[in-house]
Order: sequence, then structure tokens, then C-alpha cells
Amino acid sequence: MLLGHAQVKEAALSAHALNSGAIFLCAFVVCDTATETRNLLGKGLRTFLASRLPEHMIPHRAGGTPPPSQRKGRPEEAPAPAAGS
Repeated sequence: MLLGHAQVKEAALSAHALNSGAIFLCAFVVCDTATETRNLLGKGLRTFLASRLPEHMIPHRAGGTPPPSQRKGRPEEAPAPAAGS
């Protein structure tokens, strides 16, 4: 679903556990530019997904990742973005 957005070139999704045992979804996206990624991570991505998915399937956090040529490791292995991201 993340790749269904026109600006998203690459995407990964991971599940992270809180100390309480609750699990949340985290999305990582790559756009053509860092500016596009920042703009999309505002409300754009959540709005896009909310129109297509039930609430429990929408990632609670999202972060941008560098383009593949600058990346170390796989996006889904990155730590979850801070709350509010």
C-alpha cells in the first residue's frame, strides 16, 4: 500500500514492541528528494493510507530513509522513529 503513493519510490514496514508489550507499526519511505520525503511524512502519508486502510493497519510512526546508494543496512532494520514523527 505504501508503494501505491505516487511519491514513494521504496518502502518498508516493521513492527516494534514497546516496554508495555504493545506492538506498533512503523513505515519507512524513500522519495526522490529529501524535501518530498519530509512533506510526505507530514500528514500526507497518513491521510493517503487512512483513505485505503482500516485504522489498525496504519503505521503509528513513519520515517524517511536515505536513497539506496547512501543507505547502510535495510530500512526495516532501522530503529523506529521517535514518537510524533
